[in-house]
Amino acid sequence: MNKQNPQTKSNKKHLHSLLKGLNDKIKDEYGVDEDIIDPKDVERITRMVLPEMERKTSSLGLSDTMVTQAKIEDLFLSLAKASAVNYYYLNTQGAIPLKTFYYGELKRSLDIEHLYPTFKPIMRNHKKNLFHIIDRLSKENKVNEINTYLRGIPKSYTGSLNQQLVRIFEVSQGININLKKIETKDLEKYRRFFDECSGTIEIYIKIIYGLEMSLKNPSKTFETFIRCKAYSVKKGLREIDPAYAGLLGPFNTNIWNSIKHKQFKKYPSVEEIEFEYIEGKKIEKLRITYNDFLKLSKENFSALTIISKYLVALELKLAGEL
Repeated sequence: MNKQNPQTKSNKKHLHSLLKGLNDKIKDEYGVDEDIIDPKDVERITRMVLPEMERKTSSLGLSDTMVTQAKIEDLFLSLAKASAVNYYYLNTQGAIPLKTFYYGELKRSLDIEHLYPTFKPIMRNHKKNLFHIIDRLSKENKVNEINTYLRGIPKSYTGSLNQQLVRIFEVSQGININLKKIETKDLEKYRRFFDECSGTIEIYIKIIYGLEMSLKNPSKTFETFIRCKAYSVKKGLREIDPAYAGLLGPFNTNIWNSIKHKQFKKYPSVEEIEFEYIEGKKIEKLRITYNDFLKLSKENFSALTIISKYLVALELKLAGEL
């Protein structure tokens, strides 16, 4: 029986550790406690990829038998690319250019009104406002400045965004998006739905506001706006372009602050909920029906759905594909 090369033995152990590290990295990125690579598959993956990683040639043309973090990340990137290309061939049989297919997929991701027939008109209006904003930005001819700004967004913020999108997905599983009436027992999950959607909108609008402001003053970076309050950012965007007012209309920062600080009260006998918040130096109250809050929650979600397409729409526009 052939004895295993000591270097291969060391590499195998190291690869096991790196695969576990990859699982942990993704858990921390998305805030979930599930392994993307099943522990039972680690041994199988190791057998498949270890020979290839040990045969990898260095930039100097030398054999490089060490398994490193960079190599495993290159490997998974190549697997992702292979998967994307396979998807392309499966859908097109190679009949159209890959880049054309890519842009087509991005465009298709914007056609989402049919998924939410209850508020199709408001989704269309949100898209109209989004396209107006994107069209204005593209006319500034500042592609390099836009890319520089986007590269400067801290990974901690994109990580927070990933985790919040996961939470919204989890909460949405218990939501009937086409429901038109709720009772007291349903109120809690719709409050959480509004809260999670609002938290994600806050991240997006800070990214967007930072982009708008950096184009006016290149010395401004995303870090300049991280600590801005959501109310101030929303107000600032509305002053930059009236289209933001329509797009962000359902994002009620007063109701969101009330929910965050647990300053609300239910009135089950009349099916109403009262929100208390501070505006300026005064304590204000807003009392609405359960069903009005349901409608606002769904409209807030529809706004998030379109806002989350902001960067996709911008990429398409700058590439002349929108």
